[in-house]
Amino acid sequence: MTETLTAQLAQASDPTQLQLVSTHEIEAKGIKTAEEARRNFGADLALEGSLQQVGSEVRINCSLVDAKTNRQLGARTLTASVGDIFGLQDQVVTEAFRILSLDVDPAKRASLQTRRDTKPNAYEHYLRGLGYLQEYHKPENVQSALAEFGLALQIDPNYAPAYAATGQAYWLGFQESNRTNNWIDKAAESCHKALAINADISEGHTCLGNVYNGRGEYSKAVDEFKRAVVLDGSSDTALLGLADAYEKLGDAHSAEATYQQATALRPQYWAGYDRLGTFYFHQARFADAVRAFQRATMLAPENFEAYSNLGAVFSAQGDYPQAIKTLQKSIEIRPTLEAYSNLGSAYFFLRKFADAAQMYQQGLRLDDRDSLIWGNLGDALYWAPSRRPEAAAAYHKAISLGQAKLLINPRDANLLAFLATYKAMTGEKAAATADVQHAIDLAPSDADVHFRAALVYNHFDQVDRTVASLEKAVAVGFPAAAIRDTPDFDHLRDNPRIQALLTKP
Repeated sequence: MTETLTAQLAQASDPTQLQLVSTHEIEAKGIKTAEEARRNFGADLALEGSLQQVGSEVRINCSLVDAKTNRQLGARTLTASVGDIFGLQDQVVTEAFRILSLDVDPAKRASLQTRRDTKPNAYEHYLRGLGYLQEYHKPENVQSALAEFGLALQIDPNYAPAYAATGQAYWLGFQESNRTNNWIDKAAESCHKALAINADISEGHTCLGNVYNGRGEYSKAVDEFKRAVVLDGSSDTALLGLADAYEKLGDAHSAEATYQQATALRPQYWAGYDRLGTFYFHQARFADAVRAFQRATMLAPENFEAYSNLGAVFSAQGDYPQAIKTLQKSIEIRPTLEAYSNLGSAYFFLRKFADAAQMYQQGLRLDDRDSLIWGNLGDALYWAPSRRPEAAAAYHKAISLGQAKLLINPRDANLLAFLATYKAMTGEKAAATADVQHAIDLAPSDADVHFRAALVYNHFDQVDRTVASLEKAVAVGFPAAAIRDTPDFDHLRDNPRIQALLTKP
């Protein structure tokens, strides 16, 4: 019910007056109190509630709380019959508008009345399923959500929102498995079923857009996300998916404009700036990325993800002390695979290879299914004194995990380029050179791809191709500091072309 309440508040209110953090995002980051919501999301207010069922009646208590002082600003109590779940939900939305003192156009409010498009029992299972998905990071909750959506569809086999939600559950399960299961196919099937019943359901198009993005069918993803935005202009989820698809197509101009559109939709919400900063990071626009991530940390001063990303940018700029300080702050808030990986890379560039290996191993204790951190561990072990024999096992693990993901999305140029370097480090020359050429063909303007190509050519003593690849990487924004601090290229320091690269600002 909170999920639906959030959606209706977002659609009915002026985004310059009220911006909402969905319960989905709150649960994903383990937020339990108004104070935690303030620190992690920059929330000023929290709408809290409880539900009790006694016999044939349901009672809902809701209150508005100042997130900074924890002072209650208003409260309401609602009672309704168990059989009138639609009416109860509309009452909750109406009282939420009142408690927030929001003026909403009556015609607009009427258009948002809960659609009685299914049987009450089916709708109840649907709501329970959405509730489980709010904590989708727990595998058992994804399974419980699927079970609830299945029960809803048993009662009403033509209930399109339940099919769309089933697709979302499978998609989240696919993402949470680090893209290692086959649930993306099940997500696609459910999304198509939702749209076959109702072609105008925004969630179905968003779900299908995610599937196409995950499979590397980026043009199809653009079409689906565009349709979702037309159907629901308040969905920053669809806008961010659209921007990501544009970025993967290499249309940086459209991607940036769409990321900025999503940010403008919720200008006081940290996540839009975080995604915009990630885009700038991928484009090697590091100064812009720093500004975006710093804006995110200002809006949400205890958000671990924004600090992890900010630390990665500082590392890319060669400011390793600031990167380490920022990444340690992220880990203090919440240890994550990404933060440990970024911290390991900062130590790697400082030539503290044992420390780097330790950080990568810490990250793998949290999630051992990520191919890139296994590859990073291989690099650290390769350069750590006396630990080089351990590197091959890490590289082979990275290759195995990465190849499984390429079966789902063979157009992932970045992953192809990273796998090429791991294959080079394990002596697979033909496979490495083939993979890196394929990556270049897919993403000819990607700085990381050209840098990875240089690593491959360098490992096989192809000096001219190595230098040419580094020149191409720098030309499209790759930082000279990273080349300077990568031990693989130490033997080329006297090369005049390398010296020219290293003196670039």
